[in-house]
Amino acid sequence: MTKIEAYKQAKSVADKLKRSADYAIGRDDSRNDTHTFNNVKSTGLIHGDFSTMKFEVRCFYGYCGSLIGYGATSDEMGQYLARAIQQHTPLLLDCAVKMAADDAEQARKAAEDEAREVLTETAA
Repeated sequence: MTKIEAYKQAKSVADKLKRSADYAIGRDDSRNDTHTFNNVKSTGLIHGDFSTMKFEVRCFYGYCGSLIGYGATSDEMGQYLARAIQQHTPLLLDCAVKMAADDAEQARKAAEDEAREVLTETAA
């Protein structure tokens, strides 16, 4: 493959990923009312704490008035998304830690509120 052919192939992949990303997050058309890329979930660990974490990512889109949905995933999307995650791992891990700390703080406040209610009821 010549360098020109390699460029054309790489450019085609980049264009395809741009379209897929635009579809998946609804940037392509205001009628794209069923777009979703927020359906990312952990599928858990296979063999305990020292095993690989697996994630499921779904990208779909569809248009108002149409009952047909489309997928916006591809092998290339997966490969580049994995690279993006790898490149931004520190930021993502910091974000995950902050989210967990925020959840813990909300749980602490709820527990504190419950404790106050119990003390109020038992004092009466």
